[in-house]
Amino acid sequence: MCVTNLAISQIGPVIQHRPKIEKSARLPSKHAEISADYFKKLAAAIVKDSYSEKDKAEAIYRWLANNISYDHELRSDRNLQKQVYTSEASVINRALQQRKALCGGYAFLFRELSRAVGLKSTVIHGFSKNYMQNKRNTSVPNHTWNAVALNGKWYLLDITMAR
Repeated sequence: MCVTNLAISQIGPVIQHRPKIEKSARLPSKHAEISADYFKKLAAAIVKDSYSEKDKAEAIYRWLANNISYDHELRSDRNLQKQVYTSEASVINRALQQRKALCGGYAFLFRELSRAVGLKSTVIHGFSKNYMQNKRNTSVPNHTWNAVALNGKWYLLDITMAR
């Protein structure tokens, strides 16, 4: 049975399904060291059949949405957050090793994989609507997403919301 999710971003509709993952696009073992070379190989495997910038961005977006789950444990454990959120590299390593991430993990991974295949991408920290709380703290951003340049034009995308 194939589960299909639909996510809409500014780069167009992206149909999420679980494609076969090439051996070279597999995630590292849970305790493996993540190197720059690993990122280049992983990114190349993810976009192997993509030729345009849009196709590459969509392939990375789909791969992350299908292979990295939302990290509910990290979301609810402030002590674990303090351990993980020491650097972007620490967030990225945990996301790849545990196969789980929060919004920052998705955004940092998308940026690094995009850069590895020559796409311009940035991480945006900001605010999302939070319907669970009546009071909103506007001094500290509560969400992270990406912008990617495709053919000279910037587009926003949010992999967390595709989950």
